[in-house]
Amino acid sequence: KPLAPADRFPSDLTGASGFENSANTLFLQASRMERYIAAAERIVESALPAESWLDEESASFQRIFSVLPGDWRQDAEETEAAARLVLERFLLRTYRRPPTKEEISQAMERFGETWIPDSGMNGFVSAVKQVIQATLISPKFLLRIEQGRESADPWRISDFELASRLSYFLWATMPDDELFELASQAKLRESETLKAQVRRMLQSPKAETLGSVFAAQWLGFRFIGNRVRLDPIDNPWCTDSLMTAMREESGLFFTSLIRENKTLDDLIAADYTYLNEELAREIYGIDTVKGRRMRKVRLPDTNRGGILTHGSLMAVTSNYKQTSPIKRGNWILETVLGRPLPPPPPNAGAFQEEVEENDSLTFRQKVELHSSDPSCRSCHSKIDPLGFSLENFDYFGRWRDTYRVRIIERDDQRALALTLAMRSLSQQELDARIDDLDFGPNARRKIRERLRNLRQLDENALHAELTKMLSPTQQNQLIRTLDWLEIRVVDEEADRRLFHAVERLRALSQKQVDAKIVSFEDDPEQRAEVAETLWELRQIPEEDLVADLEDFSEEYREEILDLLEYLGMLRNEENLNQRLREHILALQELDPRELEERMDDLEVEPDEREEIAQGVNFLRNIPRKDLSQVIETEWSGGEREEILEFLLSMDILESEEEEEEPRRRPRFERKPITAEAVLPDGTPFQGPAGLRKVLLEQHREDLLRQLASKMLAYALGRQLEYFDEAAIRSIMKQIEADGYRLQSLVNGIASCYPFQYKKNPEPTQNL
Repeated sequence: KPLAPADRFPSDLTGASGFENSANTLFLQASRMERYIAAAERIVESALPAESWLDEESASFQRIFSVLPGDWRQDAEETEAAARLVLERFLLRTYRRPPTKEEISQAMERFGETWIPDSGMNGFVSAVKQVIQATLISPKFLLRIEQGRESADPWRISDFELASRLSYFLWATMPDDELFELASQAKLRESETLKAQVRRMLQSPKAETLGSVFAAQWLGFRFIGNRVRLDPIDNPWCTDSLMTAMREESGLFFTSLIRENKTLDDLIAADYTYLNEELAREIYGIDTVKGRRMRKVRLPDTNRGGILTHGSLMAVTSNYKQTSPIKRGNWILETVLGRPLPPPPPNAGAFQEEVEENDSLTFRQKVELHSSDPSCRSCHSKIDPLGFSLENFDYFGRWRDTYRVRIIERDDQRALALTLAMRSLSQQELDARIDDLDFGPNARRKIRERLRNLRQLDENALHAELTKMLSPTQQNQLIRTLDWLEIRVVDEEADRRLFHAVERLRALSQKQVDAKIVSFEDDPEQRAEVAETLWELRQIPEEDLVADLEDFSEEYREEILDLLEYLGMLRNEENLNQRLREHILALQELDPRELEERMDDLEVEPDEREEIAQGVNFLRNIPRKDLSQVIETEWSGGEREEILEFLLSMDILESEEEEEEPRRRPRFERKPITAEAVLPDGTPFQGPAGLRKVLLEQHREDLLRQLASKMLAYALGRQLEYFDEAAIRSIMKQIEADGYRLQSLVNGIASCYPFQYKKNPEPTQNL
């Protein structure tokens, strides 16, 4: 397993440029220095273990010890000459430039302090290792240090410094031998040589850091897995391997644009991406990609295209399990186009209470109501169209056509009962309950005012207010408020029905529960919620069942009853007993031959068949006079359900119409997602395809400037300043002249003035 010492280092702070290599804010933390020291020791011992010089196949030894003293007794002069050659070559690579005479003298001095004469080859190697270990914690190795000058005028950096800048820009690591060789010949700065090196370096696998480091930090998809991690029980598809593939998709895609010299338009509208089997299946719904390897795949879906529709970016611009068109729109404006909006006014991010709590509204409808406020409209008119054009992508980048919203139904009887129960409380008790709510003072004040008005109405006015004046949403909000205040209406019949329904649920096997959940197969999100609810109900200890059910809010109890009714857990007891009696009597009337045929039709394992046969014999031998008593007193509700389902599977009463009682689905519906949008200037567009067209027709220059600025800041390792503007304009002109080809961007940065020159910072002036 290769060493990865950096995995143990503390995270660097991100600079104002948005990149982790920004010199504006980087500093050496004490804890990081401690890790460097420990890492240097581990690296040296791993690369050069004791007596590694005896192993002729040790590549690391041969790479470092290019020469060795000839005599094992090692003449001092010969030993020092060998050590000098080894250390000069090593310092060239660690300092990324030829070492100075003073640096060589310091290294040789340390070697001399450690080397013991007549210690043989082990002593020579051990002394060199001590110098190497000290070098690996030197600031000249840990930091990219460039030579300074006492001059107010800019100066051109050396070829070795240019080699380092170019290598860390394109590879995020040190130069290779070819760059060192060109730098030693002072040829790297030559225009054609520099372009040839850029072409060579882009074809190296190390150039993939342009996607995995630069693009990941610029666009933010490096955060997938940190910011987005779903519960693996409820969302088994959200695996670490999937999130790794999502990061790799975006990184490989961006690198391919540079490496294959694609155009700027392809960043937004390319018709291909990089997928493996898991990513293709879970995010794209494609089943033709096999294996773990990431490979280039053409996209048949016109809704997909370019980097903006990648799952990684749709996930990091969403909230947990919920999309955020506002976040996505602002991300496009600020991160992709470089057009940040002014800070929002105070409290601009909060929906009004009646909007926030209206579950029948889609998120788009809520945002549109919120954006109608004049103080919010100026920014939302720019953000919302961009964000809503991507709303068909869910919080993990999967395509969807509808929202799932709750159906708000009137419940006049419950609203009246809860309100009357509230009015029966003393004002002091009611105020105490309101004070206990974990709400802000304004929210509690509004609740007091609302309930005070309801307490003052006479009976007729109260009935009219609750059943006619309040909308279904307002009535639902009132019921929810009264639930928060723990207002209870005793309904023994409902409590009994809920208790028995949960008992029946708990008596089922997990396989039977899973079979019932399948009825939600057209709605994966709802299926996951149902599975979680049923799991929680089945985990309640039997001795706590009554108390826990009583602690549920009225709203939650109602939702559970609706769900269990839909799943068939609320069948009428009398009807269930009657149907079960009829089926057992029919079973007893079957002749042995016909019974054997029914048993043969059951697709079960032999051991299970034997168990079923014993159960059938038991049912056939129950005396008719005792059958009703056995059903009603000896079997639990779950056992009766299970026996009836088994008899139904045997078609004992073939002529019976086995239509179930009408079932009411939980109160949710699907509303279509509308991706229409209109820009502030009146330009209409729709969906991802419309967004791509708008960005390329109206914002190509913004996109180009942002990409050039961000890549230049990353290449320089610092925040851009006002004096870099001329370089940005020059780079943009080069790209435009080359048909927006992206290798022109890399060449333009490598040859631009800020990349090849250096100047001392201007002294700050006290105002």
